[in-house]
Parts: sequence; C-alpha cells; structure tokens
Amino acid sequence: MSEVKTARFCVAVLAAFCAGELSSATVAAANGAMTIDVPSGENYTLSDSDVTALAGCDLRKTGVGRLIISRDLKSDGWDGEIVVEAGYLRTTRNGALGGVAKGTVIKPGATLEIEDNSTSYGAIHQREPFSIGGSGVGGLGAVYAVRKGSSISTNAMFAESDVTLIADTVVGYSGTENFYGSCGFRTTGNGTSTLRMNGYTLTFTKGEQHGLFGATVKDFGVIRIEPGCSLTVENNTYLENKPGSKLWLGNNAKLTFQNLSGADWAKNYTLWQLETDGDATLSIGSNGPSSWSGPVYLGGTLTVNGSSSQVMKFRGDISGPGKYVHKTGKVNFMGTMSLPSAAQGGL
Repeated sequence: MSEVKTARFCVAVLAAFCAGELSSATVAAANGAMTIDVPSGENYTLSDSDVTALAGCDLRKTGVGRLIISRDLKSDGWDGEIVVEAGYLRTTRNGALGGVAKGTVIKPGATLEIEDNSTSYGAIHQREPFSIGGSGVGGLGAVYAVRKGSSISTNAMFAESDVTLIADTVVGYSGTENFYGSCGFRTTGNGTSTLRMNGYTLTFTKGEQHGLFGATVKDFGVIRIEPGCSLTVENNTYLENKPGSKLWLGNNAKLTFQNLSGADWAKNYTLWQLETDGDATLSIGSNGPSSWSGPVYLGGTLTVNGSSSQVMKFRGDISGPGKYVHKTGKVNFMGTMSLPSAAQGGL
C-alpha cells in the first residue's frame, strides 16, 4: 500500500474510532491487505470508511467474533481476495464478497454465514471462487445459510462457482433454524460449478434438498450425507472416475436421481462406491433409466422408489450386512448380490 493510501487509511480508522463505529474491533493495513480483527462476542459491520480504505487491498478477517458485510462490494468495484482466518464472516446480500477475480478463502475453524433475507436466493454469490475447509465454528459448517425475515427456503449456495476443498469440510445450515432449502453445487446459464475434492470429505449437514445440480466433481474424495439429510443428483452432474471416490449416506438419509431425461446416468462411474451406514431411501425422479455402476455396500435397508415406467440399474456388486427393498418401479441387477437377506419386492 502506498504511503498516501496508508495515511488516508489511518485517518479513516481514527475517525471511525472517534465516532464509535468500530466497537472493539481492530482494523489495520499492511502489505496490500486490510486486516479486521473482531474479538469474541463482538459483531462488527464493515463501515463506509472501511470500504474507502479497502480500495486496492485484499481483506483478512481474524478474531473469533463476527464481521458483517451488508453492502454490495461487487457493485462498488472492489475485487480483492477475502481470507477468513477465524470466527465468522456474514454476508447479507449478493455482491458482498466483491468481484469474482480472486475469490474467498474459508480456513479450518472459520465460518462463512450466508444470511438469506429474501424469499428466494436464486444464485448466491454467483461465480465466486471458493477455497474452503473445516467444520466451522462449533462444528456447524465452514459455509452455511442462516434464515432472516420471512424466508424459509433458499437455493444453491455455489452457483457457477469453482469450489476447492483445502481440508475435510462441512456445509449446510445453522443448527438453530428450521430451514427448507438446498446447499448445493449448481450449473446455471452458461456457467459451471466445479468441486475439486483433493481427496477430502465433503459433508452436507442439516437442512433439506442438498444437491449436485449439474456440478463437475473432480479428483477423488467422499461425499457424505449426514443422518436424516438428503442429496439430489441431476443427470448433468459429472463425477470424475477415480479410485477412492465414495457417496456415503447416513441413517435415514435420502438420495434422489432427478431429471435424468432418459439418460442411463453414471454408467461409466465404476470406481464410485455407494455406501449406507444404516437405512436409506433412493428415489428415481425420471421417466427413463437411471443407474449406479460402482459397488454398493449396504449397512442397513436400502429402499428404492419409482413409478412403473422408471428403471433403476445396479451395474456393480451389492454387498454388506443390510438388505434391499424394492417398493415401486423396475430394477435391473447386473452385478452380483451378496446380502444376508434376499432382495425383496418387485424383482
């Protein structure tokens, strides 16, 4: 940062302190970055003077308190990198993370809170690149949505965004709200959403309708759906076929294959394993064939639902201590089945 910018920044900070705007947060600038340290128990909203001083700088959030960005930094023309080292960063509107050239980093132990204050977020922080890791503050998630106002639902958080895991990661919804919505990876318009797993585990927690809505999943890792949660996978989702890839469903989790439009989806994904830790449900939301080509390990009862015209193909081997229950639709088993109880119903 130039000496002139530094001097202007110091004046802005001093004025903010005098006006009582900063609470007990500490704001400092060095080496081209503004650092805002918010101590435990404090909430600090980015001020006008902060935004002025932020020009040409990146933003670092430290301290275990909460920094709130309630303005559209993207429309303001700011295009720096945001790194959340600890505590919370809360955004209350689209554009709060600025332009999409540099992206946002959420480090292990930190949390990005996305406040849904509208009836529906069509695309949250669209095309913003993210590097995320960890389970966040209190284990609720490195990234999660919080409800505000009358909204009871939200749409995909990662719309056309490239997301790179830097550690095992939890995403979802805060544990204090009854949220019906999706935390997912969505391809919209001409953009794509690429999830680079780097061998880590991505866990979806709390909330409903989590999903891979046309995402590209690169590298290998484990996609984990916590007990009682759900995941929807659409046909234009691409799974890179690498050893060690796993889709894990917790007890009473739900998996839906949606809008497959007659495509024999996943027929080449032979290295992906589907594993259930307890009972789980698989629903077929398509009039054409759906398929799972990799091995299936059942830790409990897997129940498959579909209409009479819908076909589910299991191309890989099915094993484990659990059992398979076929309620509706048609099922083709193309591998071997080694379960202590025979598959039941509709075969």
